[in-house]
Amino acid sequence: MTDMNRKMIVPISILAGLGLGWGGFEAYHASRILPLVSAAGISVGGLTLFEAKSKLAGSFKNQTPPTIKVQAGAKSMNVAANELGWQPNPQASAQAAFDVGRGGNLLENLRMRVSSVNLPLVAQVDAAQFQSRVKALSEPFTVAAKNAAIVVASGKYVVRADTTGQSLDFAGAIKNFKANPNLRELELQTIAVSATLKKADLEPVAEKANLLVRNVALQYTPPGTDKNLVQNLSTAEVRNLFFVKRDGLIPDGAAIARTLSRVGSRFDRNPVNARYKSAGASFVKTKDQIGFKLDQTVATKLVSSEILNPETTQIVLPVIVNKPSITSASLPDPKSFSLISSATTTFYGSPSARIQNVYTAIGHLNGYVVPAEGVFDFNDAVGDIGLENGFSEGLIISQGRTVKGIGGGVCQASTTAFRALYKAGLPILERNQHAYRVHYYDPIIGMDAAVYQPSLNLRMKNDTGGPILVRASARGLSATVQLYGIASKRKVVISNPQILWHTPAPASKTEVDYSLRPGQRKQVDWSADGYGVRVNRTVIDPSGSRKDVLSTNYRPWQAVYAVGPTPRPIVRVTNYNSTRRKVTTSARASVKKPAAKIVNTVVEANSTPVLVPIAPIPQTP
Repeated sequence: MTDMNRKMIVPISILAGLGLGWGGFEAYHASRILPLVSAAGISVGGLTLFEAKSKLAGSFKNQTPPTIKVQAGAKSMNVAANELGWQPNPQASAQAAFDVGRGGNLLENLRMRVSSVNLPLVAQVDAAQFQSRVKALSEPFTVAAKNAAIVVASGKYVVRADTTGQSLDFAGAIKNFKANPNLRELELQTIAVSATLKKADLEPVAEKANLLVRNVALQYTPPGTDKNLVQNLSTAEVRNLFFVKRDGLIPDGAAIARTLSRVGSRFDRNPVNARYKSAGASFVKTKDQIGFKLDQTVATKLVSSEILNPETTQIVLPVIVNKPSITSASLPDPKSFSLISSATTTFYGSPSARIQNVYTAIGHLNGYVVPAEGVFDFNDAVGDIGLENGFSEGLIISQGRTVKGIGGGVCQASTTAFRALYKAGLPILERNQHAYRVHYYDPIIGMDAAVYQPSLNLRMKNDTGGPILVRASARGLSATVQLYGIASKRKVVISNPQILWHTPAPASKTEVDYSLRPGQRKQVDWSADGYGVRVNRTVIDPSGSRKDVLSTNYRPWQAVYAVGPTPRPIVRVTNYNSTRRKVTTSARASVKKPAAKIVNTVVEANSTPVLVPIAPIPQTP
């Protein structure tokens, strides 16, 4: 081998060795990161992509998130980056490290294999969390735009000007932060927000509304008369009858209906049904009277239309005749009537106020007419149970107690009427029992009818085929209700009351009454045993027969005693005068009174209940 050949073999061997070494390096790092590469200061050289991701994830977990300065206008705040949805991305960071030296030109790739490279941390941003947090932080910088609005000032409609608001450009900030998650200063640009409703949009509406603000007279003329009744509406009242909206003026149907309801309440006259009145031992007819009322439906439509016409200052309301349901001509001659049924109750032991209420209710009931197929309505028959109608204060049942209230004793009349109607075989539409057994309605048990306006009533259907005349009278301490009508072949059979269960009254209790003197005691409620009672009724007439059951359940009632408050213990107070050594003593005792309680009344109650033996109900022949 020549020297020349030897000289050539050495370089070739070196190059071959280098080539083999380089090839081995490239083969080893084909799936690994180059040896001198770091990510966020963490060496990942020589690691696979998965190994690098795992290493970075573990390291990032313990790192303190950076602080970002958020600037909004002239104000700024420092916020931890993770609060804004920022978080390290180990996968992207590892991928960036893996890509080093695998792109670009050959010389650059060669340089990367022998140079140290420290890549920045790759982060990601949760846009929803960013927006939520930044919105909360930037609330003080946000000013809502205000729409123009029509308001009333000095009796006129004026337009309150709109104002421009301010918000922040969240979309731009999110886009910037997502593109540059390693930013440490983030500025939110302010954006002017215009009102959606401008002053110029509402000025024509306000001008039109001001033309509608005028005095309006509502004319009410009863049919068949030349008498014009007038309800004058002020400008303020007229203003309340329409809405002012951005797209125009519309009538306020509810306000118009309320206004017309007040007009009707003021001017309407109810019809008066014909009935019978006593004339010695007989009855004579009373004349019926027509009434009139505002046609609410038509009037509402009329006013809704005219109130938006600025030229209208007077509206003639539609008034219609309100006919009585019972006319004098439709009533039969009372001489043709015969007695159908009757009932009598006594009210021994009643105080004077209760007696007055019984007599008043009986007087209103006398002469009441129930037309054929009509309804006996006790509250309608006696009218308003109030002081102005002749009633006074008596004992009633309210919220589980016996207390004073207007009309105590009226139930004596309703119970007497109920028994007469029940014995006549009339179907029950509404009947309410008392909470406990009231002694005034003994010796019959389970045959009472409690009333209280407007919630409780006594209503029964007149199915006798003809009108019924109610003849009611009170003499001494007894009340009688007689029903007269066309004689029929109806027969009514009523069983004696059956006691289904009996519960003794609970033990009495004592309550402190601060209106009483200390040590004073009085009874304010009385005990009564509880009962379950059933009465069977059979009504037989030419059309057939029907049966019904009347069930009554009286609660056991507790006696209650009120006592005056117990005074506080006497405390002796001693005062020493250090100069004169004089000793003085005084006794102190006081009773604290709570606020007074308001009790709502419900139904009549007895004053001093006494239970008596049960007696059978007289049968109707």
